[in-house]
Amino acid sequence: MVHPSIIGPHPDSSSVMASFDPTRTEVFRPTSEEMVWTLLAGGCSLDRVPDRGSGVHLRVAKLDGQIIGTYVVEAVEALTYRVVWIAVEEAFRGHGLGSWLLGHAIGIAESKGARLINAPAGYPGTLLNRIGFRPIEAQVESTDELQLALSPD
Repeated sequence: MVHPSIIGPHPDSSSVMASFDPTRTEVFRPTSEEMVWTLLAGGCSLDRVPDRGSGVHLRVAKLDGQIIGTYVVEAVEALTYRVVWIAVEEAFRGHGLGSWLLGHAIGIAESKGARLINAPAGYPGTLLNRIGFRPIEAQVESTDELQLALSPD
């Protein structure tokens, strides 16, 4: 799966990358003025990606006020969530931001009661495998998704 770049490069990405630490990014719900929806399939708008009460959670990662990443996670069933989308601005790929955003998405789903999290198998490299996602056992239909089982503390 190829992920598009976000809006444009960070204004000073060359000097930022030398000391980039994904844990320094802030993750927020996007405002209605932020053009995040251009990253989502079909060019959907924030109006079509509700956040509260619907089980769909859209978040953006910002560094110095600039959006450098985004994700969408949604409830599929009461205890199952699905990572729909993770996108990282091209200059920030390969520096751990995708893993950081995936961890954040997992945290949101877990805080909502998820015990299983599904994700498309096509993400670059071994991102999902490193986190612990595995092929779904006994799939009734072929979905090409991986799954992470969460254990309550």
